[in-house]
Amino acid sequence: MKARLAARLLGCGLAAAAGVCSARAQEAAPAGPSKWTGSLSAYWYLLPDDENYVLPIVMARRDRLHLEARFNYEDRDTGSFFGGWTFAAGEEVEFEATPMLGAVTGQTDGIAPGCTLSLTWKQLSWYSENEYVIVFADREENFYYNWSELTWEPLDWLGAGMVTQRTRVYQTDRDLQRGLLMRFTRGNFSAAGYWLNPGSEDDFGIVSLGLEF
Repeated sequence: MKARLAARLLGCGLAAAAGVCSARAQEAAPAGPSKWTGSLSAYWYLLPDDENYVLPIVMARRDRLHLEARFNYEDRDTGSFFGGWTFAAGEEVEFEATPMLGAVTGQTDGIAPGCTLSLTWKQLSWYSENEYVIVFADREENFYYNWSELTWEPLDWLGAGMVTQRTRVYQTDRDLQRGLLMRFTRGNFSAAGYWLNPGSEDDFGIVSLGLEF
């Protein structure tokens, strides 16, 4: 009887030990390879005194690696291709910076060092794209581009705020164009409207669509 009880206790102990070892092995198992994520977006410029145009942007990310392609960003009929590395910090206040280097080709040819920055705190977020295009043909054509947004999101699906832009693709009397934005989000899909230079003679609109994957 005692021998049978001892055998049962030994069996239970071995089973428990095996379960603990299995759980620890699962915890210690290395995570699988990271997956690619990215986004597709398009900005439709509605210009009163010029031809409307579309600015598409494609982004791909894996861990800290950041790849990006743009068209009609630095100039009409011009593409740009960027590679960069993302650095992140903070928990309650989240900060991200992605320094990049890009090649510009098309109607304008050159190189473009740049950086994207973002700062998020609760319902407030700030995002900024910056790049300096060095033109091969004429250094006097070098130009600093910027797109920045300050957004408040009172609801998960609704955001509103302010936007600024400095570009050479479409020029107005203002070197720095300022305006308002409103964004709607549903799942991985987003749509936004921008009104630049409101209340002035050179105001114009932008409509954007975005998809994250």
